[in-house]
Amino acid sequence: MPEHLSTISQLAVAFAGFASLATVLGRRTRPQSALDAARFRVLLLYSVPVAFLALLPGVLAHYGLSEPVNWRLASGTLVVVFLALGRFSPLSAGLAQTRDAGLRHHPANVALIGVLSGVPVVACAAVALGFGSAVAAPTFVLALILLLLVAAITFARLILSLISDGPSA
Repeated sequence: MPEHLSTISQLAVAFAGFASLATVLGRRTRPQSALDAARFRVLLLYSVPVAFLALLPGVLAHYGLSEPVNWRLASGTLVVVFLALGRFSPLSAGLAQTRDAGLRHHPANVALIGVLSGVPVVACAAVALGFGSAVAAPTFVLALILLLLVAAITFARLILSLISDGPSA
């Protein structure tokens, strides 16, 4: 198992934890905007699953599965989790709340998050279906890193918004 997986899991937990703390403390100084709430929601919807998915290959290894099967199952689980989150998460409701509040997401940000979210899911779907078995482990790890990057970008934007003097944008 790549040692990077535990680091990815720890980083995901750190983003979620520090963002939670910053959000709670930020509410003391000013009301939370709909955009900040949406950012916090996105951060949690990416960092929490990444934290658990990073641990999955190690757990699956204890069942005596061959390494290729292990990585295919982990990749398939990542695909199912993120497709389910995309379909059933409160993220779309959060986007509607920000639109109702008169806030718009910059198209470049939406495109960046879309690419950073879509590419890992498509790559892991290919691995889960048996394509690219030789690169299954690095594909899974890279997918987690890209999904964690979404959480990191969102974390930075949330923190910058919470410490800014002006209105949240």
